Amino acid sequence: MNMLFRTILGVSGFLLASVSAQGAPIAIPNDLNPGDTYRIGFLTYYAAEDTSADINYYNQFVTDAANASLLASFGTTWTAFVSTATVNARDNTNTNPLVDTGAPIYTVRLFQPGPFPRLVERVASDNLDLWDGQGAQFYTEHPLSYATTHQNTLTGTDKYGFGVPGFTLGQPLGGFVTVGRAYSGNEWMQSTAGPAGVGGGGSLWAISGFLTVPGAIPEPTTLALFGLGLAGLGFAARRRVQRTG
Repeated sequence: MNMLFRTILGVSGFLLASVSAQGAPIAIPNDLNPGDTYRIGFLTYYAAEDTSADINYYNQFVTDAANASLLASFGTTWTAFVSTATVNARDNTNTNPLVDTGAPIYTVRLFQPGPFPRLVERVASDNLDLWDGQGAQFYTEHPLSYATTHQNTLTGTDKYGFGVPGFTLGQPLGGFVTVGRAYSGNEWMQSTAGPAGVGGGGSLWAISGFLTVPGAIPEPTTLALFGLGLAGLGFAARRRVQRTG
């Protein structure tokens, strides 16, 4: 393959990537630069059970919730802000400030009144900010809900991200688990305790893996110029083939 055709293919790939990026259904934080990393948090609309001591159950629950919504467009992993007897929420979500500084954390309102269908809001600047005891709030992944329908959120966790001994998720019937409150910022992780296995469970807070802000996307005029460039390259290629034929 000669250099001319390699150039054509390379520019074509760039254009396809740009169009694909323009068509992405999720807004990107506008206070970051290309190449910056960030994370997205959300609150599940449907309720999970609190009787499992397996952290994988909760991670799978939030993953299924994200992948059934527009959040699937991020193409990332998801983990739950919950603690079991063996795993702390801050470790399960890779938000432990003693291990990693982390990245800015945002939440996405998928639909809202007005001309802008998606709103991205910063929840915390880094892991330390997330676990400063002041709380955090995430929007639900459900496109028609601005707040969760479940007031209690299952956490098993205190406001600093540690499991509450004897109140982590997975307690037997007759025991109690720590729950947060979806409408109260500083009580998002620890509001009260509820009986395990009754009451229909509760919503879960969740967070994405690390995401990267893509490079600048060309304006439509720039894309048109690239299209003309492709046409010119193709015409030159045909002329060259005719002359050498």
